[in-house]
Amino acid sequence: MSEVRVRALRVVITTRRNTRRRNDDAVGVSGWALHGDGPDVLDVLVPLPATGLAAVAVADGLGGHRDGDRAARIAVQLLSASSTEVDASAAAAGRLVAADAAVHAAATGESAAMGCTAALLVTDALGRAAVGNVGDVRAYRVVDGFAGELTQDDRPDGAPTGVVLSCLGGRDPSPIAPHVSALGLGPGDRILLCSDGVHDVLDEVALAGYAAGDATRAVTAVASAAVAAGSQDNVTAVLVDLFG
Repeated sequence: MSEVRVRALRVVITTRRNTRRRNDDAVGVSGWALHGDGPDVLDVLVPLPATGLAAVAVADGLGGHRDGDRAARIAVQLLSASSTEVDASAAAAGRLVAADAAVHAAATGESAAMGCTAALLVTDALGRAAVGNVGDVRAYRVVDGFAGELTQDDRPDGAPTGVVLSCLGGRDPSPIAPHVSALGLGPGDRILLCSDGVHDVLDEVALAGYAAGDATRAVTAVASAAVAAGSQDNVTAVLVDLFG
């Protein structure tokens, strides 16, 4: 009998410019990036190898800085790459540190302050998983009508929306300290990744309700609810379902 428990990830994505001039959010799956004004919903099946890791990431470019969208694209491509690594937690932390370095390296001239916030899910075929983040992109585990936050915001207490203490790239060259949490996952589990354009206007109860049921309808419901609730930011929601 095979020991492999998780054979594939179904990744259902929506990302919307909303009221902003451009979409600074990006989504990474298996090393490629979805960004800009893409399709309303993109549905991707990611087979998990018997060994190694698969990953999904969301990044949100810093508003008010040039090329935040480019920073987000650079980040998600690195964060979501498939690999032969075996330790999900170490991989999540290492990828965030590497993405920070890559964004800094690409930031020159008028783009010197470009940066982004980000979160990622990393898992292997045995369901040994981790989530990691820097900034205020979040990951939730959605189960039985409840959305449990798995990430930790880098926001000062009482600060206005959009203010973060840490990011990938940006003006501060200091080393980052990613937040990483290990978790066990299996077939039937669902993870929601979303930018602050979603979670700043929808609480955990609302997210749990909208993110239930069929993934395509659910991800559309989450994004539409965020817009209807008055979000003025880019709106990105990603549902990751695990299949055996």
